[in-house]
Amino acid sequence: MTICNTANDGWYHLLLTICNLVKSDKKLKIDDLFRVLTCDGKLEKDLLQKTFKRWKDLSLFKEEKNLIKFSSEKLNNESNLDQFLLYLRHELRKIIFDEKNNRNFWDQENNITADFTRALAWMLYQDIYNFPKFSNTNGLQKFQFGQTNKVIIGNDVRKNGILSWAENLGFLSHSPIELIDPTIAIKETIQEYFDKKRYLVIEFMNKLSNFLPVLDFGNYRKLIEEGLNDNSQIKKPAEKQLSMAISLALIRLEELGILKFESISDDQNFLYLIGEDFKNKKQITHIIVGDLK
Repeated sequence: MTICNTANDGWYHLLLTICNLVKSDKKLKIDDLFRVLTCDGKLEKDLLQKTFKRWKDLSLFKEEKNLIKFSSEKLNNESNLDQFLLYLRHELRKIIFDEKNNRNFWDQENNITADFTRALAWMLYQDIYNFPKFSNTNGLQKFQFGQTNKVIIGNDVRKNGILSWAENLGFLSHSPIELIDPTIAIKETIQEYFDKKRYLVIEFMNKLSNFLPVLDFGNYRKLIEEGLNDNSQIKKPAEKQLSMAISLALIRLEELGILKFESISDDQNFLYLIGEDFKNKKQITHIIVGDLK
């Protein structure tokens, strides 16, 4: 049982199609759901049924008086499409990163959502500017984990699913090139869950990693780091350096005016944002969310 098996039920676009219909029809029954979605012959009923069952088991959906509803009242009540899709991304990230769905973190089959969580945490840990093409990551996995039972991405079927989920949940961008980039996921998380205030940078990172535990300081990132070979040739951020991925995202959010950085010279509780070749770009002690003027 995994969410990235595109040969079975791991397609994001199928889930989104189901969600849009549930949103638009408040009196939708299960039989009607599959009848409507397969009436033109473009979608396979078997894949739709498996996708719906998977996400009902994960509590995205529920049955209420024989009608299909979302478990989240925010999703049930939101009429604006853009806001609905934003709430849906929040809910999917919450479900996928839930601890109970990632208990078998290194298991290749019985892991519920950990196939995606594990791969995403590993990708976000990397040198994103020199990451190999997504079709050729096997060598890097073997170098970093060796001949252990710790497999990040098992096969191309899973790889396609991982990339689809990463992009649609805000962790992968295509502008101007395909890049591991959590800017959208971080932006949406800050705007939904962070008060407009001045945070110590450590405080900010701890709060952010509670919602997105695949990032620096997060529980799943720590599991990836603990699983690495004891190999001095593995390039990784130094002490006090944030990863390239989160550095890129935070700098972009500063440029958008969503965040502001401060650096107090005699404050030792600082972190570095880094760029290519692990070079320090900015030293920060505080992050301001919103305009506090």
